[in-house]
Amino acid sequence: GNKKMRKVLVIGSNGLVGKGVSNFFENTKDVELTKIDFGENFDLRNKQSIKTYLKSKSDIEYIVNCSGINDHVDENDSLDSTKTDLDNIDLFFDINVKSVCCIIEYGKENLNNLKGVINFASLYGIRSPFHPIYDKPKSLSYTISKHALEGITKYYAALYGKNNITINAVRIGGIEANQSKKFKEWFTSRTPLGRMADLKDLYGTINLLCSEDGSYITGQSITVDGGYTSW
Repeated sequence: GNKKMRKVLVIGSNGLVGKGVSNFFENTKDVELTKIDFGENFDLRNKQSIKTYLKSKSDIEYIVNCSGINDHVDENDSLDSTKTDLDNIDLFFDINVKSVCCIIEYGKENLNNLKGVINFASLYGIRSPFHPIYDKPKSLSYTISKHALEGITKYYAALYGKNNITINAVRIGGIEANQSKKFKEWFTSRTPLGRMADLKDLYGTINLLCSEDGSYITGQSITVDGGYTSW
């Protein structure tokens, strides 16, 4: 028979990961997709904006939060690269930490059928970046904001378990993009599967967490990294 439609919201649908995940769900027959990114009516730095948006989408079942700020990705125009790391710390925490808490709390409050929230973690949420492969040291603010996300995932999973809402993160390792040749060589040499990640490597895990098949998985950061963190 017909599978029941899953109602999925992708936040941050214009970014590298967000575009890929949105495209995957657009081509998944049993998913009704809603997507949103920064715009005139949606600002992740504004709590009220997040709340108002989620109230207007009260039938969403799964939120995939692909938004985030990363110092080595060109699309972040809001990041002032002339500032020191400590000067940018509030911006990173507003977008990578506080907004995530708001999305989860206001989601629980305003979405009648919320079943799961998935965030994007990072290898640098469990270990330090390897600074020598970057032209300048990888951002402190990015690293510690992603460490905070690990705590957010566990905290809300424990808090909302009784509501049957699962809270998880996907820890993706090294998506191939416009990195330098040196970076790619270094990264693949340290990855057991011998290649960087492709966006499609994510989709199976995301799809599982946005379905009844994944309904007993909560409080986890699932690593999709070709084995990078296993040695």
